[in-house]
Amino acid sequence: GDRVLFVAASGAVYALKAASGEVLWRRYVGHESQLHPMPLTVAGSDDVLAVDGRRHELLRLGARTNKLIWRLSLNEPLLGCKIFTDSILAVTKSGKLFLVDVEDGASRKQVILPQALSALPGLDEKRGRLYVASEHSNLFVLSSNSLSCDEVYYLGHKPGAVMAPPATMLGLVFVTEVLNSKISRMHVLAMENTGLGLRPAQNSFRLQGHVVTPPLVMGRRLLVTTNLGAVYLFEIDKSA
Repeated sequence: GDRVLFVAASGAVYALKAASGEVLWRRYVGHESQLHPMPLTVAGSDDVLAVDGRRHELLRLGARTNKLIWRLSLNEPLLGCKIFTDSILAVTKSGKLFLVDVEDGASRKQVILPQALSALPGLDEKRGRLYVASEHSNLFVLSSNSLSCDEVYYLGHKPGAVMAPPATMLGLVFVTEVLNSKISRMHVLAMENTGLGLRPAQNSFRLQGHVVTPPLVMGRRLLVTTNLGAVYLFEIDKSA
């Protein structure tokens, strides 16, 4: 009953008691910040990750106290973050990726991709791979441990056409590409056991609307929703 919820509204982050809705604290982070705070549940932590959009900073805050644990200046607008077991992947809109230590906020590994980004990377945890759709044309395959770029796959998409993170499951990568105002296309790529060697697994197919939220992996199923309200549930059969 003592859970804390985090909400971003009117340029500020609010921490609320889940049971009563009582406001524990409020921190102004600027109207520029469109990113929601993320609970840091790793290693029993009771902290939260927030973004200061004015200063382009990543903040680790005490969930109940608003105490600043650490701050990391990224010096440019953030696209978003992914939380791993002991690190945070921070991704900027210009195409920089930072691996940030959860404990001290230090960024010991960075990579600068040659293009801007409009979608967060997809992660294949089992193979330690990140699949990053660049602003146009290419899908970069990076090591999630070292951020080394180990492969570039030519997808051929137009600028800004990939708006949702790629999804990975059962040795496949799914990337959705906007074709026009009402239609998207789903690319299905197969990989080797290393997560490299990308190649088409089947012909791409069309979806009604734009995929703007991350596809949801549920066992052998992939749930995809679009901005036009279309819902697709795909069952993956690798034996077919």
